Amino acid sequence: MNQHDRYGKKLIKEIAGERLITRGSQIRVHYDGGVSASIDAVVEGTCAIEIESRVAKQIRGALVDLIFHELPNKLLIIIPVHMSNPEATAIHCRCILDKLRRKDHKIEVVLLSGTGDCPEFEIDKERICQALETFQREDTTRNGSLSARICSELLELGKIIEPMILFPALAREASELAITNPYAFAIACCLDRGMKSEIIWTIPFDIRQYLGSLDPYQINQMSLEDISLMFNRLPRKPRYIHDAPQTLDDLTRIVVLDCDGDASKLWEGKLATEVRRTFESIHGVGPGLANMAVLLIEKAFNVSFTDIDHHQMDIKPDVHTIRVLFRLGVSSKETDREAVEAARSLNPDFPGEIDGALWYIGREWCHANRPSCIQCPMEDLCLMVDVDI
Repeated sequence: MNQHDRYGKKLIKEIAGERLITRGSQIRVHYDGGVSASIDAVVEGTCAIEIESRVAKQIRGALVDLIFHELPNKLLIIIPVHMSNPEATAIHCRCILDKLRRKDHKIEVVLLSGTGDCPEFEIDKERICQALETFQREDTTRNGSLSARICSELLELGKIIEPMILFPALAREASELAITNPYAFAIACCLDRGMKSEIIWTIPFDIRQYLGSLDPYQINQMSLEDISLMFNRLPRKPRYIHDAPQTLDDLTRIVVLDCDGDASKLWEGKLATEVRRTFESIHGVGPGLANMAVLLIEKAFNVSFTDIDHHQMDIKPDVHTIRVLFRLGVSSKETDREAVEAARSLNPDFPGEIDGALWYIGREWCHANRPSCIQCPMEDLCLMVDVDI
């Protein structure tokens, strides 16, 4: 690193402090074929940074790595050393970045007054500060107004989604079974771990076909070995097939002993806290599945729980909800944790209320590859429309 690069990084370090990152995975830029490159620095959570003092042609080449870095805010710092016309170079770079940027990208090009040999520390520090403050102002304005519009659209979509859509089984009879038979519904909820929805909502139907009926009393008489044999003979199997027998046995025992064989008594006349506690007592069912069950019970069976603290009702992150929140620009990473936090930020009064709409968008339009952006109701708000995926 030459003295000019050191000068640029020293300026940013004075401004950003510990938020400045100059090494590690956060400065990497990943291309297809396993090829990667690095930019000079990032200010954590704010912007990607390139510091350039080379000739104009070399600077223009460095713009590619900057534009392809995952952070949407791009800061190019030009130190006037080797280029013949620094002002013209800055103008050219700004034009290039404007042409290449996605619509969610924000661009700042800062031409410094000083260099490593002849520093103008206070003047240059102020110029960089102004650029970073511009990012922060625009982020605050953009995120506030855009988030409000995204949330409003998701809530409106959630109101018109038919219950049948939330139970997309492989056969219509399987979907109808799930929304008319509380025991079938509860089975699918408890087994819903890392599987495609079409499969999980069809499994209760497969069980009925295998046994001739879906009778909790009949299943309660079966041993774990019998249940395991049944699951292994079904045309579609739970993902965690070794846990599934215990899950079904736990659920069925509760339905028979505590609900007189009527699975609707799992929730009828109950508080949401009781319902969640019951589901979480079943082998393999955690808080995420229990929350999802409560949300679906309200939607499918027209139940209104009076004690729900909607602030505490999160989405159940899955491949669809995680992907949609990321592409909408609400979450910064495609992880469970980021998705939950993003939903809380979008709709803090009831994060889980947008779960169905997110899932529906991901399933119908926002596919992992070749998404159908033009048909998606979020097209006008999505930051990744027309981006190759």
